[in-house]
Amino acid sequence: MDNLGVDVEATKLTGLFIELSQKYHDGTISLTELENFIEMSEFDRQKVFGSIDDVSDKFVLLEDFLITTPLNYDHKSQLKTFSINHKKDFYFYDNRINQEFNRVTRLLPGKTYQVILWFIDTDKIVTLRECLKLLAANNCLLTGAPSLSVICEQQGEKFPIGKYTLAFDKKNSLSKNQGEKFSIGKYKTALDKKNKLSKYYVSYIGRSTPKDYYFGLRYRNLFDDSHCIIGVRDYDPAALNPFT
Repeated sequence: MDNLGVDVEATKLTGLFIELSQKYHDGTISLTELENFIEMSEFDRQKVFGSIDDVSDKFVLLEDFLITTPLNYDHKSQLKTFSINHKKDFYFYDNRINQEFNRVTRLLPGKTYQVILWFIDTDKIVTLRECLKLLAANNCLLTGAPSLSVICEQQGEKFPIGKYTLAFDKKNSLSKNQGEKFSIGKYKTALDKKNKLSKYYVSYIGRSTPKDYYFGLRYRNLFDDSHCIIGVRDYDPAALNPFT
């Protein structure tokens, strides 16, 4: 993992250079501005990219990438439509996912978002609160299952093999499910009450092989290194051009 940050930075630079090259060919920026970008210091590039904070040594940044929601994206029908189109492609698909997530932050049609993916480090255990703190520190939205479905459609190969990739959401995001209500703090065992821990249904996409995907809900409050955390945050395409 020592070179992971270097790889992420190189990926960003490559993508940004391609974008700015296109802007140069379109006449949006001049050759001088493109050359200035190439000569930018790491500090100046950081101002363009924005920072990613791991918060704790329990989390390890894997990578970040961009998605753009379709112009016809509809939050209310996204998961149902995704199920109709893709359920057959999953090794396991939990039908509870098809319900509307009423209280998640809704993705907007035609908008570009930055997706950040963290591993939980080897032999480490993190709590629900630590995961939410990580997302809050990086200005990530709590988008739940709908965002997983969009990412899967556009960048499904990004989901790590052998991991459950989790997308967190707000309290009471699933209003009902076979007569049950899902919420932070809704279900507590005696041990949970003693330790003041609340179990939580968390949306995930798992991947066991290059072709075998799982879409479901995990019910827990502690997460080990078989899990990854995914964050989605606003992304301003204008930031691709540091000269405007």
